[in-house]
Amino acid sequence: MKFKAIWSNKFRSLVADGTLLNAERHDPEPLCENKCSEWWTYDLRIETSGVPLTDDLLLLIDSADGAHFAKLTEGLGPLEHAVNRASHLNVNQQSHNPKLVD
Repeated sequence: MKFKAIWSNKFRSLVADGTLLNAERHDPEPLCENKCSEWWTYDLRIETSGVPLTDDLLLLIDSADGAHFAKLTEGLGPLEHAVNRASHLNVNQQSHNPKLVD
């Protein structure tokens, strides 16, 4: 897996510096019904120094061969509705070589 993070607002887009902290493969659950394959969790650290609170974070996820896998966007929205949120991504794949890319 390849990850690319971009901070954006209506005036500009900037590639974010980031680090893949952990990639962990999980075995299928015993007696599973719908989740009968392995799955992965990824921990990413995306730098926020100098980024306005109103910017959105765009996370692009591609397979090792360059195929687009997912596109996630997150933002705080209006400051009166701001909450501390954390996003978790679980991906079902057979093999991975995860890394954060520029």
